[in-house]
Amino acid sequence: MNLSKSQIGKIGKQIRRDLREGKDVSEEDLSKLQEYRVSHLQSLQKVFNALAEISKHHYKGSVTVYRLKRIDTIVRKIERYPTMDLSTMQDIAGCRTIVGSESQIRKIVSEIEKRKDFLILDRNDYITNPRDTGYQSYHLKIKPVDCDRIVEVQLRTRANHHWATLVEITDLLYGIKLKEGQDHPELYLFHKLLSIELNCLTLDEKESIVRIERELAIISKLISVFRNNYFIAVDRWGRSIPNDDYQYVIMEIDENFSPSFEFFRDFEAAENMYFQKFALNEPNMVLIHVNNADFEKIGLAYSNYVLTSHPAIRFYIEILQSTILEYFVKGKFMKATNLYEYYDELIDEILASFEIEITSLRKKIDKDEIKLEKVNNHSKYHEIMEEWIDNFSERFNSLKKTHSTFLLGYEKERNKFEGAEFHKTNNKEESIIKRFINLLTRN
Repeated sequence: MNLSKSQIGKIGKQIRRDLREGKDVSEEDLSKLQEYRVSHLQSLQKVFNALAEISKHHYKGSVTVYRLKRIDTIVRKIERYPTMDLSTMQDIAGCRTIVGSESQIRKIVSEIEKRKDFLILDRNDYITNPRDTGYQSYHLKIKPVDCDRIVEVQLRTRANHHWATLVEITDLLYGIKLKEGQDHPELYLFHKLLSIELNCLTLDEKESIVRIERELAIISKLISVFRNNYFIAVDRWGRSIPNDDYQYVIMEIDENFSPSFEFFRDFEAAENMYFQKFALNEPNMVLIHVNNADFEKIGLAYSNYVLTSHPAIRFYIEILQSTILEYFVKGKFMKATNLYEYYDELIDEILASFEIEITSLRKKIDKDEIKLEKVNNHSKYHEIMEEWIDNFSERFNSLKKTHSTFLLGYEKERNKFEGAEFHKTNNKEESIIKRFINLLTRN
C-alpha cells in the first residue's frame, strides 16, 4: 500500500488526537506509522551509498550509518508540535557521517551539491551558527530525484558527535529528554559549556562546569555505567555476530543500562523484529544499517547505546586540570588545593576502573574462563575481545599520560613557591601551599 500525503497527514492527526485524550496510540495507527517509516528505505539507501563513498574519499576513518527515526520519538514529536503535519516531518529517514574535521565536511557538502541525482531541499549550518544549546552539525535535507521520500543528512566532526551523544547519555541516566527540549537548567548549562573548546573557556565557565558536575555526579555516574558494561557489551557483541555477512543491527538498552545486539542480513526481517519489540513494551532501542562497521566504530557512532566509554570523561579531566592550574597561578591556593583533592580522588577512580577491568579480562581470556558454547564464531569472538582490550589499554595509557603531564606542569609552579618564595605569603597561605605540594609529591 502506497500512502498518499493526505493519508499520512490523517495518521499524524489521529495519533495527536489520541494523545490529547490520554489514550494509547492504536495498533492500527502504529502499523500505518510503521508502514510510512519503511517507505523511506529506497531514498535512504541511495543517499547512504553516495554519502559513504564520498566521505571515505575525504576521510578514510569516516563512519557512516543510517537509521529510521524510532517510533516513540516520532510519536513524541507529533505531540510536541501541534500544528505539524506528519507528511512534512523531514527527519524520519536519517544518514549520519562522522569525519575528522570541519574542512572535510565542507568538501563533502560541495560534492553532494554537484550531484544531478539529488535535490537539496534545505540546509542548516549549525557549525558556523551553533544552536543555543551548543549543538554543532551540518544538516542537509536531500531527496533523490527518482524517489518520493526525504532524507536528513547530518555531517559531524568527532568532537561534534561526542557532544551530541553525551546529551543522549545524560538524558538516559537522569530520565529526562533534554534533547527534545525538556527543561533542566543545570544540565542544559553543563552541555552548552562543554561545546566550547577548552582554550576558549573562561575561568567562570570552567567553575560552572565543575560545580554542576560535582552537584549531579555526572562523571561518576558515567564511570559506573561504563564499568558495568565493559565486559557485557563486547561479550554480547561477540556472541551475537553472525558467521557471514550482516547489514543491520538492533541495539537495545535494558533497565540496567546494559546493551544487547541482534544482527540481520536483510532490512525486512530487521524492521519486522524492531516493530514486534516496540509493540510489546516500547524498549529503548534503535535499528541501524552498518557498512563493514566493527565494534569500535559502532561504539563511536552509537556510544549512547553501547555505553562503554565516552571522550567527555577525558575532556572533563582536562577542564579540571586547567582550572586547578589557573587557580594556582593566580594565587588562589585554597581553591587550587580543595579542587585538587577532588581531582585526585576522581582520577584514581577512573584509572582504577580501567586497570581492574583490563587485568580481569586478560586473565579470563588467558585462562579460557569465558564459556563459548553459544558463540556463533569462536575465532571472531577472540579477535573482537583482543582488539577491544588493546583499544581499552590505549585509552588507559593515554589518560595516565595526561595525568603525568599535568603533574609535571605543576613541578614548575611548585618550585616557584618553595624556599625563598614563602616569605611573600602569610602563614595561612604558606600552610595551604605546603599542603598542595604534599599532594603533588604523593603522586
